[in-house]
Amino acid sequence: MMEELMKGVSPGQCCDEFWLAANLLLGAFLKKRVDQDSAQMAPQFRDHLITLHRRFAAEVREYAPKVREGFVELHTDENFWSFAE
Repeated sequence: MMEELMKGVSPGQCCDEFWLAANLLLGAFLKKRVDQDSAQMAPQFRDHLITLHRRFAAEVREYAPKVREGFVELHTDENFWSFAE
């Protein structure tokens, strides 16, 4: 399956898509951690995780013009990158 995803794609674009996916996974982990555990964590730590999450959101947007369209649609959803505060 991975080889099929890479067919016709430059090495640079493959790397960009890898980093996009890595940022999304870490962003999803941070959001889940904040959403599920925020009552149990220090406010400073919660703020730190939210800051990291926003940083990854910005990096995802930077990668958006470099990757195939299908990779971008889900990853630019504002609901995914925002928190209920």
